Amino acid sequence: MTEMTTAEAPAAAGRKSPRGSGTSCEDVVASVMLSVGRKAVENRRWTRQPYEEAVLLQPVETDGETPAGQPVIVRGLDISMAGLSFAHEKPFRTNQFVAGLRDSFGHVQPLLVTLRWTRLAVEGGYVSGGRFVSPSAIALPEHVDWERLASA
Repeated sequence: MTEMTTAEAPAAAGRKSPRGSGTSCEDVVASVMLSVGRKAVENRRWTRQPYEEAVLLQPVETDGETPAGQPVIVRGLDISMAGLSFAHEKPFRTNQFVAGLRDSFGHVQPLLVTLRWTRLAVEGGYVSGGRFVSPSAIALPEHVDWERLASA
């Protein structure tokens, strides 16, 4: 096994936040990956790291900015500089989401994610994966009551 390094660049390298903060996808994901501090799963094009944390998903329209339903909580499976995989109970009606990931400081960072694949899980439910597109301008709540939000 190899350790994840922050020198890896995601597919969305250099895309800056529309909020003008100068934060890019790689900055946010590097902070999230460092917060879990686990070893990488395997060595692929993008090194994956286990990410068994709750993830807030806000469905959005194809414009990536207009909310398209209520946010849900899913269970993260793994994360790389390019994307995220997660487990959920119900199928989704959209393939665009803003994922709220908690960074190493405990802040919820919004990243636009495009769903790339979904599979039926052996134990029931679904497993899906998506690519990080860019930081999002959608404001997600900083202090999320993770227990009160519905699980997907």
